[in-house]
Amino acid sequence: MKIVIPDDYQDAVRGLACFSNVAAHEVTIYRDTVTGIGELAQRFAQADCLVLIRERTRITAELLEPHGYEVMTAGTARMA
Repeated sequence: MKIVIPDDYQDAVRGLACFSNVAAHEVTIYRDTVTGIGELAQRFAQADCLVLIRERTRITAELLEPHGYEVMTAGTARMA
């Protein structure tokens, strides 16, 4: 599975315990933030799954619909 993780500007994902869940896959981590739909589409084009760890990347239907990505988020469960 090809996994893309955008916006890991702190280069922290590889140090998280949950990274072991995806480490055996082909993982591409981007440390910078881009906002253009064209550049995001290019980065995501070969991905099977997007793992979102920051709120900086605006994920729109325009980005998702053509590909039918699996989208996951990282973090702890919210206690409400």
